[in-house]
Amino acid sequence: MLNNFVLAKPIYPESLINEMNISLIFKYECNLTKKGILKITGNSAFRIFDNKKFLGYGPARAAHNFYRISEFVLEEGNHDLIIELSGYNCNSFQYLNTEPFLQAEILVNEEVIAYTGKDFDCYLNDTRIQKLTRFSYQRTFAESYEMDKNYFDYFSLSSNNLTKLECKILKDKKYLSSNINYPKLNKLNLFEVENGTFEIDENAKIYQDRYMFTEHLKIFKTSEWEIDPNDIASKLNFTSNGKFFPNSEELQ
Repeated sequence: MLNNFVLAKPIYPESLINEMNISLIFKYECNLTKKGILKITGNSAFRIFDNKKFLGYGPARAAHNFYRISEFVLEEGNHDLIIELSGYNCNSFQYLNTEPFLQAEILVNEEVIAYTGKDFDCYLNDTRIQKLTRFSYQRTFAESYEMDKNYFDYFSLSSNNLTKLECKILKDKKYLSSNINYPKLNKLNLFEVENGTFEIDENAKIYQDRYMFTEHLKIFKTSEWEIDPNDIASKLNFTSNGKFFPNSEELQ
């Protein structure tokens, strides 16, 4: 069953299917009386949170036009699932320029109790700014956020003031199993490596590179940018007060 879905369909908001650099939030809440399995794949990239805890990410790499299905265990009890999906629709070495989608289903005793195309609500993640420069020539877009909006509103049980979107069922994809172990995501203690102060230099030269203007990559023109993170970062001068190197106990 790992290399296919039972009922889940690939879905995505039809109005955004060709838009670059879209960030979406898919939500589903359930109470499992027995241990279940979340089967999932998608494009371009997704992250999964279960009861506000980071569960995993994907999809794993695959051949062109194939998508690997991952499985995550859901223990008995309440689950507030949040799946964050980014659809880039651009040319890069990081992700293929292929149709974005999410496909997922929840099974208990091999019976599907929820699936995309029926049960998962979709919202626009409007805390993330869409139109801005790429991160680099090789990768997709940089990340900038509206700091007066609360990303964690998507993790609350209430969906008030969130932009809900209707999704279209897309054509079925070709699937492969992951066949790899998932990372354990163990937490490490925080430790200080350096501290200092930042000052703004209004006369600093603003960083520019070819990926900001190379249209065959599929980019937003500079006139469309909602913000220019290079303009901000280029003006920052850092003065170090000293570097600190953690001992072995701090790294445990």
